[in-house]
Amino acid sequence: MYIGITNNILRRAYEHKQKIIKGFTTKYNVIKLVYTEEFADIKKVLLEKKL
Repeated sequence: MYIGITNNILRRAYEHKQKIIKGFTTKYNVIKLVYTEEFADIKKVLLEKKL
C-alpha cells in the first residue's frame, strides 16, 4: 500500500504512471490507482494517516 498527499490527484497519478517520481510506485511497478480520499483540511489528513 502507498499513502501520499497531493493537491492535484491527476498530476500525481500521471507522475507515478510515467515513473517521474522515483520511489515505491517505481520500485514495485505500481500502475493502478485503486482508491483516493479528499480532505478539505491538511490537519485532518495528517491525523487520519498518522503521518
